[in-house]
Amino acid sequence: MEEKNRRKMGKEGKVEMAIIPACPRCNSADTKLIANSPIGGVWEMYGCNHCTYLWRNTETLEGIRTVTEEEIEAAVLDFPPPSHDDSLR
Repeated sequence: MEEKNRRKMGKEGKVEMAIIPACPRCNSADTKLIANSPIGGVWEMYGCNHCTYLWRNTETLEGIRTVTEEEIEAAVLDFPPPSHDDSLR
């Protein structure tokens, strides 16, 4: 699995360097740190901007089913824009 160094906001607003892993589902490097555990250092949650997969660094990643580009594209839903009908206000 590919990893890359990225800056993340650490304690007290200081910028720290972190290793952000590539997505275990689609192997995209377009991932980000989503959250840290409420008790510091217990786990970190990452998210993939490409296939929208979420995972914690404490999870066993063996057996994660990988997806193809076709499966990712098929999963994207095209929602219509919200209605601006004033009668609903």
